[in-house]
Amino acid sequence: MIEFIRTSIKTSENTTNKLISILSVALVTMIILWFLQFLKNRKLKAKIKDLERNL
Repeated sequence: MIEFIRTSIKTSENTTNKLISILSVALVTMIILWFLQFLKNRKLKAKIKDLERNL
C-alpha cells in the first residue's frame, strides 16, 4: 500500500513537471509571437507615416 502511494506521488510529480514544461513552452511561444506582432505593427505604422508624408 505504501509503495502504491509512493508510486502515485512520483507519477503525480512527473505529471506536474510535464504540465509545467508544456505551460512554460506555451508562454515563451506566446511572448515571441506577441513580440513579432509588435515589431510588425511598428513597421506598418512607419510605412503609413512615410506614405502620408509623400502625399
